Amino acid sequence: MDLFELRLGMYATGPDARALADRARRLLDEHAASEASPVTAWALSLVGGGRPAGPEGEGEPTVAGLYEELPEQWRVEHPGQEPGERTVTELRVGVLGDTGQLRELLDALTALACPDPVHPGPCPVPWSAGFSEPLDEESRARLESRYGHLRG
Repeated sequence: MDLFELRLGMYATGPDARALADRARRLLDEHAASEASPVTAWALSLVGGGRPAGPEGEGEPTVAGLYEELPEQWRVEHPGQEPGERTVTELRVGVLGDTGQLRELLDALTALACPDPVHPGPCPVPWSAGFSEPLDEESRARLESRYGHLRG
């Protein structure tokens, strides 16, 4: 078992971001309870746009900087409309599990943001997703510092 971090950036209102996080918690609980799931343990957090994107802090881009295309995407897809209370937020999920099925779990999380990827028109909540895995000692140390507590 290894540690991974799934990241879902979104340009959403606070209530929309919290609702997506609640759906993600339910999904992760289901995965952790299943014998066939790659997930053994998980930790979820919502990170605001002004926070550093990485654990180092100083000199790191902010979460908003990491997903700077999302507000612009919303403006292009909603010409003349005001974004209201939307802000860039990142859903971070630390996972202890099997690397072989990590992509499936990320796909399941992104489906919470956009259940039908071929829908007409723009997504109501622009989003972008990715993941971090322990490819080298530096990335392994970063994941351990954030999510080592998942090892129990």
